[in-house]
Amino acid sequence: MAVRTIGELEDRLDNALAWRRIELQTLKSQIRATYRNSAHSPLTRALARSGIALLYAHWEGYVKESCQAYVDYVAKRRLKVGELNDGLLKVVLDQLNRRSASGDESAMMALMEAVRTPA
Repeated sequence: MAVRTIGELEDRLDNALAWRRIELQTLKSQIRATYRNSAHSPLTRALARSGIALLYAHWEGYVKESCQAYVDYVAKRRLKVGELNDGLLKVVLDQLNRRSASGDESAMMALMEAVRTPA
């Protein structure tokens, strides 16, 4: 899904977070119910460990999806290189530099254009 506006970006981030929170809350309630029945059972320990793995997986997935949504948003705005913040500018220039070092002529031309064009 293309992210064209800040509202669409917010919606995408909210949706990505919402289902993850539901899953984690559901697992949390299962862990609590199992703990009440038998605090030291193998099932309780297994659910708790799986909760940690699921929490990490959801965190990693959310960060990846959020970053991709932000990059999509910035790309749709079609900003000039000089309009990018320092972090994104560094990423763009690093990528162009790597591509030009490997012999990509179009990357070399884009790199020269970025240097020559005033902000």
